[in-house]
Amino acid sequence: KGRGLKPDYERIMAGIKTPGWYIDSCKKIKYIFPKAHAVAYCIMSFRIAWFKAHHPLAFYADYFTNKCFGFDATVACDGLGRVRDRIKLIRSMEKPTNKELDESSVLEVVEETYARGFRFLPVDLYKSDARQFLIEEKEGENRLRPPLVGLPGLGDTAADWIVLERAKGSFTSIEEIQERCG
Repeated sequence: KGRGLKPDYERIMAGIKTPGWYIDSCKKIKYIFPKAHAVAYCIMSFRIAWFKAHHPLAFYADYFTNKCFGFDATVACDGLGRVRDRIKLIRSMEKPTNKELDESSVLEVVEETYARGFRFLPVDLYKSDARQFLIEEKEGENRLRPPLVGLPGLGDTAADWIVLERAKGSFTSIEEIQERCG
C-alpha cells in the first residue's frame, strides 16, 4: 500500500516464490495510485466527454468560467484570426511567462470553440455576469457571453461592484462608473 516492504512481508513473499522484480519494486515504491481513485478519474473523464459531445456550450461555459484567469475577452471575442495570431505570438516568444502560457492554453480551447461553429458575444456592462460565462441566444443561435472579469485588468471586486451598482440604475459615463463602483 505504498509504505515500503516490511522484512516479514518480504520473507512471506519469497516463501511463495514471488518474482524478485516485484519484491524490489515494492521496496522502491513510496505511493501506489489506488484503484478507486483511478476509477473516479475515469468516471469524471467520461462525464466531461459526454457534456463536451452532447452539451458543448454548457461544457465551454463551465470550462471558461473555471479557467477565467487565462481568458482575455478582448482577444477571444475578436474572432478566430485574432485568437490564432495571439497563440502564434506566445509560441514564438523565447521565454513566455506562466501567465502567457496559461493564456495560450485557454486560447487553444477558444480556437476549438470557434472551430466547432460557436461564437462569443462581447462583454456587456449590463448583461455579463461578474464571474460566469452565460449562454445567450442571438440571431437564432446560442453564443457565449464572457463575464466582466474576462476584461484585462478588471478584477473580482470591481466586477462585483459593477453588478451591484447596475441593479440600482444605468450608468451615464465612465466617471459615474468609477464613482459608484469605487
